[in-house]
Amino acid sequence: MAATHLHFDCTFGISGDMTVGALVDLGVALEAIADRLRDLPIGPFHLRAEPLLRQGIRGTRVHVEVAEDEKPHRHLRHVLEILGAASLSAAARRRAELAYRRLAEAEAHVHGSTADKIHFHEVGAKDAIVDVAAAMVAVELLGAESFSAGPIYVGSGTIQCQHGVMPVPAPATAELLRALPHAAGPFTGEMVTPTGAAILRALLEDAGEPPIGGQGVESPARVVQRIGYGAGTRELPGASNYLRVLLCESPRAAAGGEEGDALPLHRHQIVVLETEIDDMAPETAGYVMERLLAREALDVQFSPVQMKKNRPGLRIRVLCEPRREAALVECLVRETSTFGVRRELTERWCLARRMETVATRLGPVAVKLGLWGERVIKASPEYEACRALAERHGVPLAEVYDLARAAAAERWGAAGGPNHDA
Repeated sequence: MAATHLHFDCTFGISGDMTVGALVDLGVALEAIADRLRDLPIGPFHLRAEPLLRQGIRGTRVHVEVAEDEKPHRHLRHVLEILGAASLSAAARRRAELAYRRLAEAEAHVHGSTADKIHFHEVGAKDAIVDVAAAMVAVELLGAESFSAGPIYVGSGTIQCQHGVMPVPAPATAELLRALPHAAGPFTGEMVTPTGAAILRALLEDAGEPPIGGQGVESPARVVQRIGYGAGTRELPGASNYLRVLLCESPRAAAGGEEGDALPLHRHQIVVLETEIDDMAPETAGYVMERLLAREALDVQFSPVQMKKNRPGLRIRVLCEPRREAALVECLVRETSTFGVRRELTERWCLARRMETVATRLGPVAVKLGLWGERVIKASPEYEACRALAERHGVPLAEVYDLARAAAAERWGAAGGPNHDA
C-alpha cells in the first residue's frame, strides 16, 4: 500500500473508541484488525462496528465487547506483556507500547512516583488495551507514515474518576497534552480521554512530528483522499461528536517520492542546536550535559573549536525532537555563558527499535534491538544495566557487555554494538 498521511481533526476531542471508529470508517476492515489482535491474552472479546447518523453526518462507532475484572489494576509491565503476546507487527507493537509508556510516565509525574510502580485504572482495562492496539493496527493497514492534528478541544468542568473529582482535562491527560496546542472548546465534560491523548501523542512522537497545530505556522496544503468519522460515546445537543480523520496523500508522495522510500526505516524530523563558548568554567560542561539529557535531548556532543581572538573554545551540539526544542534552548541559555543558539531542522533515517531483556549468568540486561523490517539486525546492551551488574559483581564492564551480546546473538542472531543515537 502507498504511504499515506493522517490528519486528526479534534474539534470534538479524541478517545480510543473514536479513533478506532474513524479509522474503520476510512475503510479498514474490522476483521483484519481482529485477526491481528486474536492472540491478546485477555480472554474472549469481540469487535463490533455500528453505523450511525448524527446531525445528518454518517459515521462509525466501534464497540469492544469483553468481560473485565471488577477493578483492574495493571502495571505497565502487565500491559506490555499483553501487547507482546499479540500477533502485531513491529511498528504496531512499538506504537502501542509507546502510548502506554507515555501514559505511565504521565501518571507517574502526577502521583510523584515512577512509571514502573504506577498501576493503571480505566486505561489499564481490557477494552482500553484493545482500543490502543486496534488503533495502531488500523494506522498500519492504512499505510500511514506521517501524522498531524488541528488544535485539540478538551472540554471543561470536572470528571469523576478513581481518585475522586478531577478537573477537565484529567491530570494524566493534561500531562500528555503538554507542548501540544489545546483549548477548552465550547462543550462541558471530558472531550479528550487519556487513551485518546496517548494514541495521538504516540503517533506524532513515533513519526518524529513537530508539536501539532503548527503553533502559528500555517498548515501545509494536503491532497485529501478519504474522510472517516469516529463516534464518541456521548451524544451532544446539536453536535455530531465525531473525531474526523482525513486520509491524505503523504508529503513524500505529493512531492513525487524519493529514492529510498522503500527502505524499512523510519525518517524522523529532528532539530540540531549548536553554540560555541570560550568563557565558561570547564567543570560546568559536564553538568550542562546532564541537564540537557535530563530534558530528553537525543544526544549531546562537545568538540573543541578555535574562536576569535585565538581563544580555544567548546562547541555544544544537541540533537532533539522538535517538541523538546524550546526546553533545550532554555537550558543552553540559562546554564551556559552563551548569548545565542543556532538551530537547524533536519531529518534522519532510523531503524525501528524495541527494548528486550536477556538473561546472563550475572543477571538480566536490557538490550535495545534494531529491526530491519521484522528481522533483528542489531542488539545493543544498555550501558546503565551493564554498569550496575559490573559494580555489583566486581567484574570488568567489558565482560558484562560480552555476556549480554552473546545472549542476544544466541536469541536473535544479532551482533551487539555500542549504543549510539544518530
